[in-house]
Amino acid sequence: MTVKNILFDNDETLYRLNAQLRQALMAAFLVYTSARLGIPTDEVMPLRNRLFGKYGVDYSAYLFEREYGITYDEFVRGTCMSVDLLRNGVAADPKLRSVLGSTDARMSILTNNYSEYAWKVVSTLGVSGRFEKVIGAREMGFAAKPDIRAFLRAGAATGYDPQSTMFVDDKKEFLLPAKQLGMTTVLVGGEGGYAEPWIDHKLSNIYEIGKVLRG
Repeated sequence: MTVKNILFDNDETLYRLNAQLRQALMAAFLVYTSARLGIPTDEVMPLRNRLFGKYGVDYSAYLFEREYGITYDEFVRGTCMSVDLLRNGVAADPKLRSVLGSTDARMSILTNNYSEYAWKVVSTLGVSGRFEKVIGAREMGFAAKPDIRAFLRAGAATGYDPQSTMFVDDKKEFLLPAKQLGMTTVLVGGEGGYAEPWIDHKLSNIYEIGKVLRG
């Protein structure tokens, strides 16, 4: 197969979502939502869980917009976009930039996170210019991977032909629908223990992607 297009996951694939950053993101969510709704921080998650049960959508931006009229843009700005990535372990990655620059394949991101946050991450990593599009929560219509609708919307947004597209993710279950659509699948962080037939390649880290592209 000739790889003409590559869809990458973002979190835990292009970069490591470390414990410090996870804590910072959660703190931003709790503090913002608590202040916006006027409730204690320890009531935020129980409220979110009740809204998830009501709407069946696992995205806070969607839930709080539907229930309280907090717009998507306002919510994303007040939560994940307010976090300083540099102070929480995300920095320019020249090695990743070199790896991504070693092929002329078209590249986009398909993430279950918010697209605005993914753009912020790849900008901090120094590789934003390599990506054409980011398809995130809103662009997927809040139908998260492994829902096949996420992949169909990514295809519609990018114009990528599945037969010439590689999908790279750190979660094996997210690779199955990509394979069903005809994509070549690459698991990052799966150097052992995975024998699922829908996984074509397993890499210990994203820097090894060049091995796959070279065949």
